[in-house]
Amino acid sequence: MNTKLLSVIITLISIAYPAIVFFGLQHFSPSIIASVLLLVILARLMLQSSAGNRSNKKPAPWVKASLLMASTLLLCSALLNSTKLIQFYPVVVNLTLLTVFVMSLIRPPSVIETLARMTDPGLPLTGVAYTRKVTIAWAIFFAVNALIAAYTALFMSLQSWTIYNGLIAYILIGLMFGIEYLIRRQVKAKNTTKQNH
Repeated sequence: MNTKLLSVIITLISIAYPAIVFFGLQHFSPSIIASVLLLVILARLMLQSSAGNRSNKKPAPWVKASLLMASTLLLCSALLNSTKLIQFYPVVVNLTLLTVFVMSLIRPPSVIETLARMTDPGLPLTGVAYTRKVTIAWAIFFAVNALIAAYTALFMSLQSWTIYNGLIAYILIGLMFGIEYLIRRQVKAKNTTKQNH
């Protein structure tokens, strides 16, 4: 199978993780579901490594860390036949992202500044300050999202967990992107006006 196609399929499975868990547990044991998802995660790890070797570019450190933590979680879930451990996958992803974003604030450049410089290498100081604030906002988002994901896994039904982690969380991420985009446009317009004067 084409490597790119396989990568797309694995990404789609990762995004649909909550729905796969919900529908899968209706017919199979947690051990079987966890084992299948573990194979998907391991396939993704192998793809990341092979892609890095071909391009001589290492994938972002959080990607490998997140996948390794998820693999450990799913392995424990398979061995213990635990539904709860399967449900902690979104928590692991959010905590990994939180760690990466916070570390980038402690040791700049921030994650958002790094992304911004891909399209604007000459990012001004005002842009650096703004991207730092955006990085802080995303770090707070991941912290809150991790707490909610953990709460849904521990105290709510599987259906509620699926609705939050498979739908509401993605809507909230979309809203974050949308709001940040609108604010960024205003900040750029304001800075352009100041420069013209």
